[in-house]
Amino acid sequence: MEYLTLSGKDRLEEWNFVKTRLEESSFDSFGGGAVADYPFRSRFQHTTRVMMWAKRILEDCPQVDMELLEIAIIFHDVGYSKGVNKSHQEEGALIFTEYCKTHHGGIWDDESKQQEIAWLIRNHSRKIMLSNGEATPELTLLMEADMLDEEGAMRVTWDAMATGFLGEGGFEESLKRTMRFWNPEYMPMVTPLATQYFKEKQFFVEKYISQMKFDLGMEG
Repeated sequence: MEYLTLSGKDRLEEWNFVKTRLEESSFDSFGGGAVADYPFRSRFQHTTRVMMWAKRILEDCPQVDMELLEIAIIFHDVGYSKGVNKSHQEEGALIFTEYCKTHHGGIWDDESKQQEIAWLIRNHSRKIMLSNGEATPELTLLMEADMLDEEGAMRVTWDAMATGFLGEGGFEESLKRTMRFWNPEYMPMVTPLATQYFKEKQFFVEKYISQMKFDLGMEG
């Protein structure tokens, strides 16, 4: 199977390592463990989409090191395989560091670049770095691509599937879940393309909420 990359280099081994690590740990699905909270949500599939989003917004940061960014994307959520949530970034950086020790040639012989990638993995959830100037071009695109996934139409779909899976109700309950977790003022993006895409996603959710309220007779 082929997976998307940014540099054009073959990353099949890295992709398969992360896929296997997540799936064999039983923490590929959101919630993880023996009984996942949301079994329809795959962290590995999320990772493949983050790479897609990074490619879409790449032109806003022409100075980015694509090799560093693509490897950081592949490994950014592998830390969840440890069964952790808040510390998955640190665990992911440690897993990546161990992976480096068993590989050679090219970037695998460049300790400085490996440290940069580990830094990206370790900090990819620190969104404050987008606004305080600490984020490098690589970290900026990693965080933006990460946040662009599972918003807009996918957010609405997630809420509907979660409501049904958890037995919380039907149309109205699904809508209320979206309204509870969605923030119409939220705009974490800093680059132009990412901002444009996120605005479109926010507009989609806004229209969905308005239409569903009307369809359910909740207003008007």
